[in-house]
Amino acid sequence: MKKSRLFPILLALVLLLVLPFGSAGAAGFKDVDSNYWAANEINRLAEKGILAGYEDNTFKPENHVTRAQTAIILSRLLNLDTSKESSIEYKDVSKDFYAYGAIAAVTNAGIMKGSNREFRPDANLTRAQMAIVIANAFNLKGDGTTSFTDVPKDFYAYEAIDALRTNGITTGSNNAFNPDDSITRAQFAVFLSRILDNQSKNEVDPLVEELKQIYNNESNLDSYDFEGTMNFGIEFPVFEGMTEEDAAIFDMFKDISADFKGVYQKDPLMLEMVMTMKINGMTMEMPAIMTADKMYIQLPEVPGEETPDELKGKFLEMDFNELAGLSGQPVPDFDLELNQKLNAALYDIYFKHFGSDYYKQVPKNSVSVPSNYEVAKVYKFEVTNAELTPFIQKLVYNFLPEFFALLENPEYAKALGITADDVKAVKELLNDPQLKAFIENIGNFVTLNNFKEYIAVHPDKYISYDVFDFNAKVAMEGQTFGFKMNYKMGKSNVNETPNFTIGIPSEENIIKFEELYNLEDFDIEGDIVEEEASK
Repeated sequence: MKKSRLFPILLALVLLLVLPFGSAGAAGFKDVDSNYWAANEINRLAEKGILAGYEDNTFKPENHVTRAQTAIILSRLLNLDTSKESSIEYKDVSKDFYAYGAIAAVTNAGIMKGSNREFRPDANLTRAQMAIVIANAFNLKGDGTTSFTDVPKDFYAYEAIDALRTNGITTGSNNAFNPDDSITRAQFAVFLSRILDNQSKNEVDPLVEELKQIYNNESNLDSYDFEGTMNFGIEFPVFEGMTEEDAAIFDMFKDISADFKGVYQKDPLMLEMVMTMKINGMTMEMPAIMTADKMYIQLPEVPGEETPDELKGKFLEMDFNELAGLSGQPVPDFDLELNQKLNAALYDIYFKHFGSDYYKQVPKNSVSVPSNYEVAKVYKFEVTNAELTPFIQKLVYNFLPEFFALLENPEYAKALGITADDVKAVKELLNDPQLKAFIENIGNFVTLNNFKEYIAVHPDKYISYDVFDFNAKVAMEGQTFGFKMNYKMGKSNVNETPNFTIGIPSEENIIKFEELYNLEDFDIEGDIVEEEASK
């Protein structure tokens, strides 16, 4: 029986997922599900190490906050030094008390104080006291216009409560503040989260701003050569009816390595690359070309298999306009100015949510960079397995809603080739209870073995060398699916005249999807006839 041509076709299609065309503290308390009114704020502060749960992985959101706990939380939030042997003269706080260092720190910083030489560390913090300590901690001022029915202007904490209302930290309920109520852990998390929001509005994070500049510069590069290596693999589950040939083909995709080298030009868009694939002891060379409206991938000649004459040297053509017509989707708009505006807006949203928490500057020797690439500094992005759930929560609950709100702009939607109905459908999906349940339990069936990236930045603030590593497995219903991808890529000859060596294939060297399908369909029918004749 003849061997099927499925392998070279499948390999070419898999490349669409991996070709480098363009640049591109755990929470999860068991008593705080995604629908809990303060879940985002609690998880946010837990991720930052400001709030902590209990040994049984609960947060106890309705428990009250004590004054000692308040001192600890504010010390973490303000990064106060709790190790100093500060002198405080509270009769009820000994030096061996668990919160002594934090109480000393907030006392000496003028944030909290006791009375009659007592701090009352185990007493619950009232909402009025909370207002005072927050106003002290962040130097908040009011405008004197607050008029809660239960907070007269001669009330001892009026100025502090007025400061919180003026700065948007509190709104009260039914025009009341309930100053004498004890504050719960959930309520305190919400107040502190609003403080952080205010800070982020008023303060510029230098790391986030530089990352946005670097990635915007990437989008604006006129041209460059690129070169690198890649390794990727897909571990398919065993399915009912799998043949030996299926299993052999899928097994090939467990570990594929490649060397690649190419040239990119922004305007008019042109990218060409030669990828040398190494798979299951075989080496295959696959040239690829992309323009604004088409992509061409040369079908590989598989060692040990005879390539039909009608496929030899042929490039599989993917016409973006035709594919869009078949799918009913609009054609992406490759308007440069529009795409650069969209990229800038996207980077603003992305780095607002992920920049400070998942990126950090590291020493230049943290990653090995070939000597021919100039490096001014290195940034590292990393998500650990323990951080997987909060990372996905932030992605789905914070980043994606803002991203799709951005795409309500018709021009931006057109740039990505999506419709208003697509945007509406995704926004509905993001609110689907089943999706929320899936995300809350993702750690039960997804194992993140590695997810990190090192970005080596050129003195001109673009990425000169990039090292990426991702490895994850999904186990469900007794089946395991795995995916890994890592690559190293560097840029050279940036903004110089590009030197293209392949060019657009001639008509006689192009084969379209429909032609390829007909050839493969004919071959499969021939296989069936031949197999039946051999019985």
